[in-house]
Amino acid sequence: MTTLHILAVIAATLAVTAVALRVALRVVLRLPADYLAGAPPPPLFKLHGSLDRVARPCQRSLGVVLIGVGVLLSLPGVPGPGVAVILVGLMLAEVPGTHRFARRLLRRRRLRQTANRIRQRRGESPLA
Repeated sequence: MTTLHILAVIAATLAVTAVALRVALRVVLRLPADYLAGAPPPPLFKLHGSLDRVARPCQRSLGVVLIGVGVLLSLPGVPGPGVAVILVGLMLAEVPGTHRFARRLLRRRRLRQTANRIRQRRGESPLA
């Protein structure tokens, strides 16, 4: 492998990580404050009529792509927030059981504290 190849891999890894973190941040900020309580919430993104019919498949496709990227980032030797990207992908893909899985993850003190710190910085109320 040449130096150019190594630099290209590093640049691609940094780009994928930056995009994944940006998407994860947006999803964490869009979660309702009562996301951890009770029944599954309505969809994260709700648009008007025909626009929703076009946007929903795009949202689910993005979710599937993020799940794949998260799996790749979870491999040993590949730097990046793999588990967080998989969780965001599952939420966007609206896979059954995602809400229960997300609740279980966000009930972990450290993850919930991090999510609440991010939400607090952006002026959002903390997750209950």
